[in-house]
Amino acid sequence: MLSDGLSSIMVDGFFSRPTLRRLLTGPVTPDEARIRGGLRDAGVTRLSAVLVAHSHHDHAMDAPYVAQLTGATVVGSRSTANIALGSGFPAKRIEIVGDRWVCRFGEFTVTTFLTPHSKPNLLPGRIAKPLPRSASVLAYKEGGSYSFHVAHPLGNVLIVPSRAVRPDWSVPLPAATVFLGMGGRVSSAEQLRPYWDQFVSGSGAKTVYPIHWDDFFTEYEELERVPRRLARKKALLESLSGGTVAIEVPPYTRSIVLGKDNSWVGTTASGQEGRQCRPRDG
Repeated sequence: MLSDGLSSIMVDGFFSRPTLRRLLTGPVTPDEARIRGGLRDAGVTRLSAVLVAHSHHDHAMDAPYVAQLTGATVVGSRSTANIALGSGFPAKRIEIVGDRWVCRFGEFTVTTFLTPHSKPNLLPGRIAKPLPRSASVLAYKEGGSYSFHVAHPLGNVLIVPSRAVRPDWSVPLPAATVFLGMGGRVSSAEQLRPYWDQFVSGSGAKTVYPIHWDDFFTEYEELERVPRRLARKKALLESLSGGTVAIEVPPYTRSIVLGKDNSWVGTTASGQEGRQCRPRDG
Protein backbone atom coordinates (compact mmCIF):
# COMPACT_ATOMS: atom_id res chain seq x y z
CA MET A 1 0.00 0.00 0.00
CA LEU A 2 1.14 3.57 -0.73
CA SER A 3 -0.31 6.41 1.33
CA ASP A 4 0.31 10.12 1.78
CA GLY A 5 -1.99 10.29 4.79
CA LEU A 6 -4.93 11.54 2.73
CA SER A 7 -5.19 9.00 -0.09
CA SER A 8 -4.04 5.38 -0.15
CA ILE A 9 -3.70 2.83 -2.94
CA MET A 10 -2.99 -0.89 -2.72
CA VAL A 11 -1.76 -3.36 -5.34
CA ASP A 12 -3.67 -6.68 -5.47
CA GLY A 13 -4.34 -7.14 -1.74
CA PHE A 14 -4.20 -10.96 -1.63
CA PHE A 15 -4.77 -12.36 1.87
CA SER A 16 -6.72 -15.63 1.49
CA ARG A 17 -3.77 -17.76 0.33
CA PRO A 18 -5.58 -21.12 -0.10
CA THR A 19 -3.33 -24.17 0.12
CA LEU A 20 -2.20 -26.07 -2.97
CA ARG A 21 -4.37 -29.00 -1.90
CA ARG A 22 -7.43 -26.74 -1.74
CA LEU A 23 -6.67 -25.34 -5.18
CA LEU A 24 -6.38 -28.80 -6.68
CA THR A 25 -9.40 -30.40 -5.05
CA GLY A 26 -12.20 -27.92 -5.34
CA PRO A 27 -13.42 -24.39 -5.91
CA VAL A 28 -11.75 -21.56 -4.04
CA THR A 29 -13.46 -18.75 -2.21
CA PRO A 30 -12.05 -15.57 -0.70
CA ASP A 31 -11.43 -16.01 3.02
CA GLU A 32 -13.08 -12.93 4.48
CA ALA A 33 -11.69 -13.57 7.97
CA ARG A 34 -8.15 -13.56 6.60
CA ILE A 35 -8.85 -10.48 4.50
CA ARG A 36 -10.13 -8.61 7.54
CA GLY A 37 -7.21 -9.87 9.61
CA GLY A 38 -4.62 -8.81 7.03
CA LEU A 39 -6.10 -5.34 6.72
CA ARG A 40 -6.23 -5.04 10.49
CA ASP A 41 -2.59 -6.14 10.87
CA ALA A 42 -1.53 -3.51 8.33
CA GLY A 43 -3.68 -0.82 9.91
CA VAL A 44 -5.68 -0.31 6.71
CA THR A 45 -9.19 1.07 7.08
CA ARG A 46 -9.67 3.21 3.96
CA LEU A 47 -8.30 2.94 0.43
CA SER A 48 -8.84 5.06 -2.66
CA ALA A 49 -8.04 2.23 -5.08
CA VAL A 50 -7.03 -1.40 -5.35
CA LEU A 51 -4.84 -1.81 -8.45
CA VAL A 52 -4.93 -5.36 -9.82
CA ALA A 53 -1.86 -6.52 -11.75
CA HIS A 54 -3.64 -9.41 -13.49
CA SER A 55 -6.52 -11.79 -12.92
CA HIS A 56 -4.89 -14.97 -11.60
CA HIS A 57 -6.33 -15.89 -8.23
CA ASP A 58 -3.24 -14.80 -6.27
CA HIS A 59 -3.65 -11.24 -7.54
CA ALA A 60 -7.36 -10.66 -8.14
CA MET A 61 -9.45 -13.03 -6.04
CA ASP A 62 -9.52 -10.90 -2.88
CA ALA A 63 -9.49 -7.48 -4.56
CA PRO A 64 -13.29 -6.89 -4.59
CA TYR A 65 -13.54 -7.78 -0.90
CA VAL A 66 -10.62 -5.55 0.04
CA ALA A 67 -12.27 -2.75 -1.93
CA GLN A 68 -15.65 -3.42 -0.34
CA LEU A 69 -14.20 -3.21 3.18
CA THR A 70 -12.20 -0.05 2.48
CA GLY A 71 -14.45 1.92 0.13
CA ALA A 72 -11.96 1.61 -2.74
CA THR A 73 -12.29 1.56 -6.51
CA VAL A 74 -11.10 -1.63 -8.25
CA VAL A 75 -8.73 -0.88 -11.15
CA GLY A 76 -7.71 -3.52 -13.68
CA SER A 77 -8.54 -5.40 -16.85
CA ARG A 78 -11.97 -6.45 -18.09
CA SER A 79 -11.22 -9.91 -16.66
CA THR A 80 -10.64 -8.34 -13.25
CA ALA A 81 -13.89 -6.43 -13.66
CA ASN A 82 -15.69 -9.73 -14.24
CA ILE A 83 -14.23 -11.12 -11.01
CA ALA A 84 -15.52 -8.07 -9.16
CA LEU A 85 -18.94 -8.15 -10.83
CA GLY A 86 -19.32 -11.86 -10.03
CA SER A 87 -18.83 -11.06 -6.35
CA GLY A 88 -21.58 -8.45 -6.44
CA PHE A 89 -19.22 -5.48 -6.36
CA PRO A 90 -20.85 -2.34 -7.84
CA ALA A 91 -19.92 -1.61 -11.46
CA LYS A 92 -19.71 2.15 -10.76
CA ARG A 93 -16.65 1.50 -8.58
CA ILE A 94 -14.75 -0.49 -11.22
CA GLU A 95 -12.28 1.15 -13.58
CA ILE A 96 -11.36 -0.96 -16.63
CA VAL A 97 -8.00 0.25 -17.93
CA GLY A 98 -5.73 -0.48 -20.87
CA ASP A 99 -2.16 0.21 -21.87
CA ARG A 100 -0.89 3.66 -20.81
CA TRP A 101 -4.02 4.77 -19.02
CA VAL A 102 -3.79 7.44 -16.34
CA CYS A 103 -5.74 7.28 -13.08
CA ARG A 104 -6.03 10.00 -10.44
CA PHE A 105 -6.52 9.32 -6.76
CA GLY A 106 -5.92 12.43 -4.69
CA GLU A 107 -2.31 13.48 -5.31
CA PHE A 108 -1.45 10.07 -6.80
CA THR A 109 -1.17 9.76 -10.57
CA VAL A 110 -1.09 6.09 -11.61
CA THR A 111 -0.12 5.12 -15.16
CA THR A 112 -0.91 1.54 -16.19
CA PHE A 113 1.39 -0.31 -18.59
CA LEU A 114 0.67 -3.69 -20.15
CA THR A 115 3.69 -5.88 -19.47
CA PRO A 116 4.07 -9.62 -20.15
CA HIS A 117 3.35 -12.23 -17.53
CA SER A 118 6.41 -14.16 -16.45
CA LYS A 119 6.97 -17.63 -17.89
CA PRO A 120 5.42 -20.09 -17.54
CA ASN A 121 1.98 -18.52 -17.69
CA LEU A 122 -0.16 -21.49 -16.69
CA LEU A 123 -3.53 -19.78 -17.14
CA PRO A 124 -3.47 -17.44 -20.16
CA GLY A 125 -6.64 -16.08 -21.72
CA ARG A 126 -9.45 -13.89 -20.47
CA ILE A 127 -12.47 -14.11 -18.19
CA ALA A 128 -15.38 -13.40 -20.50
CA LYS A 129 -18.26 -13.13 -18.02
CA PRO A 130 -18.83 -12.46 -14.31
CA LEU A 131 -17.06 -15.10 -12.25
CA PRO A 132 -18.96 -16.63 -9.32
CA ARG A 133 -17.62 -16.01 -5.83
CA SER A 134 -16.75 -19.70 -5.54
CA ALA A 135 -14.90 -20.92 -8.64
CA SER A 136 -12.17 -23.25 -9.80
CA VAL A 137 -8.69 -21.76 -9.77
CA LEU A 138 -8.59 -22.69 -13.49
CA ALA A 139 -11.26 -20.03 -14.13
CA TYR A 140 -8.90 -17.26 -13.01
CA LYS A 141 -7.37 -16.51 -16.43
CA GLU A 142 -4.60 -13.92 -16.65
CA GLY A 143 -6.59 -11.32 -18.61
CA GLY A 144 -3.54 -9.16 -19.39
CA SER A 145 -0.83 -8.05 -16.96
CA TYR A 146 -0.02 -4.53 -15.79
CA SER A 147 2.83 -2.66 -14.21
CA PHE A 148 2.09 0.62 -12.46
CA HIS A 149 3.99 3.89 -12.38
CA VAL A 150 2.84 5.92 -9.40
CA ALA A 151 3.72 9.61 -9.40
CA HIS A 152 3.26 11.89 -6.40
CA PRO A 153 4.75 15.24 -5.35
CA LEU A 154 6.53 13.35 -2.53
CA GLY A 155 8.10 10.76 -4.83
CA ASN A 156 7.72 8.40 -7.79
CA VAL A 157 7.38 4.63 -7.54
CA LEU A 158 7.38 1.89 -10.19
CA ILE A 159 5.61 -1.39 -9.36
CA VAL A 160 6.40 -4.35 -11.63
CA PRO A 161 4.55 -7.39 -10.25
CA SER A 162 5.51 -9.94 -12.95
CA ARG A 163 9.10 -10.82 -13.89
CA ALA A 164 9.19 -10.21 -17.65
CA VAL A 165 10.39 -7.47 -19.98
CA ARG A 166 8.28 -5.56 -22.48
CA PRO A 167 9.99 -5.71 -25.91
CA ASP A 168 8.80 -2.28 -27.10
CA TRP A 169 9.49 -0.44 -23.84
CA SER A 170 10.43 3.15 -24.67
CA VAL A 171 8.59 5.24 -22.10
CA PRO A 172 10.70 7.19 -19.59
CA LEU A 173 9.45 6.32 -16.12
CA PRO A 174 11.70 7.99 -13.55
CA ALA A 175 11.23 6.52 -10.11
CA ALA A 176 13.30 6.63 -6.95
CA THR A 177 11.89 3.27 -5.82
CA VAL A 178 11.01 0.11 -7.73
CA PHE A 179 8.97 -2.77 -6.33
CA LEU A 180 10.25 -5.61 -8.50
CA GLY A 181 8.44 -8.94 -8.97
CA MET A 182 10.75 -11.89 -8.37
CA GLY A 183 8.48 -14.88 -8.91
CA GLY A 184 9.58 -18.11 -10.56
CA ARG A 185 12.93 -19.86 -10.75
CA VAL A 186 16.03 -17.74 -11.22
CA SER A 187 19.31 -19.50 -11.98
CA SER A 188 21.69 -16.56 -12.40
CA ALA A 189 22.07 -12.80 -12.32
CA GLU A 190 22.39 -12.79 -16.11
CA GLN A 191 18.87 -14.18 -16.34
CA LEU A 192 17.69 -11.08 -14.48
CA ARG A 193 19.82 -8.54 -16.35
CA PRO A 194 17.32 -7.56 -19.12
CA TYR A 195 14.64 -7.14 -16.45
CA TRP A 196 16.99 -5.09 -14.27
CA ASP A 197 18.12 -2.93 -17.20
CA GLN A 198 14.57 -2.17 -18.29
CA PHE A 199 12.93 -1.34 -14.99
CA VAL A 200 15.68 -0.46 -12.52
CA SER A 201 18.41 1.14 -14.62
CA GLY A 202 15.75 2.55 -16.94
CA SER A 203 13.96 4.34 -14.10
CA GLY A 204 17.09 5.60 -12.34
CA ALA A 205 15.93 3.94 -9.12
CA LYS A 206 18.02 4.13 -5.97
CA THR A 207 16.11 1.48 -4.01
CA VAL A 208 14.58 -1.86 -5.06
CA TYR A 209 12.16 -3.92 -2.99
CA PRO A 210 11.68 -7.49 -4.30
CA ILE A 211 8.01 -8.53 -4.26
CA HIS A 212 5.97 -11.60 -5.27
CA TRP A 213 8.88 -13.76 -4.15
CA ASP A 214 7.11 -15.96 -1.62
CA ASP A 215 5.37 -19.31 -1.83
CA PHE A 216 1.82 -18.01 -1.97
CA PHE A 217 0.49 -21.31 -0.65
CA THR A 218 2.10 -20.42 2.69
CA GLU A 219 0.04 -18.89 5.48
CA TYR A 220 0.43 -15.13 5.25
CA GLU A 221 1.17 -15.04 8.97
CA GLU A 222 4.50 -16.76 8.17
CA LEU A 223 5.76 -14.03 5.84
CA GLU A 224 7.76 -12.27 8.54
CA ARG A 225 10.31 -15.05 8.14
CA VAL A 226 12.46 -14.55 5.05
CA PRO A 227 12.89 -17.85 3.18
CA ARG A 228 16.23 -18.92 1.79
CA ARG A 229 15.17 -18.43 -1.81
CA LEU A 230 14.51 -14.73 -1.24
CA ALA A 231 17.97 -14.35 0.28
CA ARG A 232 19.43 -15.93 -2.87
CA LYS A 233 17.43 -13.71 -5.22
CA LYS A 234 18.36 -10.68 -3.14
CA ALA A 235 22.03 -11.60 -3.56
CA LEU A 236 21.58 -11.84 -7.33
CA LEU A 237 19.98 -8.40 -7.43
CA GLU A 238 22.83 -7.00 -5.33
CA SER A 239 25.35 -8.38 -7.82
CA LEU A 240 23.54 -6.50 -10.60
CA SER A 241 23.39 -3.28 -8.59
CA GLY A 242 27.16 -3.04 -8.16
CA GLY A 243 26.52 -1.27 -4.87
CA THR A 244 24.75 1.65 -6.53
CA VAL A 245 21.17 0.55 -5.78
CA ALA A 246 19.97 -0.54 -2.36
CA ILE A 247 18.14 -3.90 -2.30
CA GLU A 248 15.76 -3.94 0.64
CA VAL A 249 13.41 -6.63 1.94
CA PRO A 250 9.92 -5.16 2.33
CA PRO A 251 8.83 -5.48 5.98
CA TYR A 252 5.63 -7.41 6.61
CA THR A 253 2.74 -5.05 7.56
CA ARG A 254 5.18 -2.26 8.44
CA SER A 255 5.55 1.18 6.91
CA ILE A 256 8.31 2.17 4.51
CA VAL A 257 9.14 5.87 4.27
CA LEU A 258 9.95 6.66 0.64
CA GLY A 259 12.35 9.44 -0.33
CA LYS A 260 11.37 12.72 -1.96
CA ASP A 261 11.69 12.84 -5.74
CA ASN A 262 9.92 15.59 -7.63
CA SER A 263 11.46 14.80 -11.02
CA TRP A 264 8.11 13.91 -12.60
CA VAL A 265 4.61 14.16 -11.24
CA GLY A 266 2.68 12.57 -14.05
CA THR A 267 0.60 13.60 -17.02
CA THR A 268 -1.95 16.34 -16.41
CA ALA A 269 -5.29 14.98 -17.52
CA SER A 270 -8.86 15.18 -16.30
CA GLY A 271 -10.93 12.07 -16.80
CA GLN A 272 -14.50 11.76 -17.93
CA GLU A 273 -17.10 13.08 -15.54
CA GLY A 274 -17.29 10.69 -12.58
CA ARG A 275 -14.38 8.54 -13.80
CA GLN A 276 -10.87 8.39 -12.38
CA CYS A 277 -9.03 6.73 -15.28
CA ARG A 278 -8.61 7.61 -18.95
CA PRO A 279 -6.17 6.86 -21.81
CA ARG A 280 -2.93 8.75 -21.51
CA ASP A 281 -2.43 11.63 -23.95
CA GLY A 282 0.51 11.15 -26.33
